Amino acid sequence: MDQALLALMKQLSAEEKLMFQSDYEDQKKSTVLAVVLALLLGGFGAHWFYLGRTGRALTYLLLNILGGVLTVLLIGYVLLAAVWITCLIDAVFMGGTISAMNRRLGQRIFEAIVGLRGDQFPGQAP
Repeated sequence: MDQALLALMKQLSAEEKLMFQSDYEDQKKSTVLAVVLALLLGGFGAHWFYLGRTGRALTYLLLNILGGVLTVLLIGYVLLAAVWITCLIDAVFMGGTISAMNRRLGQRIFEAIVGLRGDQFPGQAP
């Protein structure tokens, strides 16, 4: 868990911290799994499906299928290479992507928990 989420957790009671940790652990995404998916099944968009970015995942999948069909004309190899090179780039930057997604997830969970108790967020006017 990164420092920003730890700072948010300090504002929670013991019971709220347990609720936060439970929800966060259930919903957070794994960097290792996302990288493995990008490297092994990236051309099919598996890593983006895992992260819930269906539009991007379908784009990878359709480009991969189109590239496979167009290999008859040899142009498909260029398209396939582009898709798989993009997957390698995705794998390299996946750590930052997952960290940002998990940080936003933690922020949403924190806001939901604080909203349950009716408190104002720090720095907000009543």
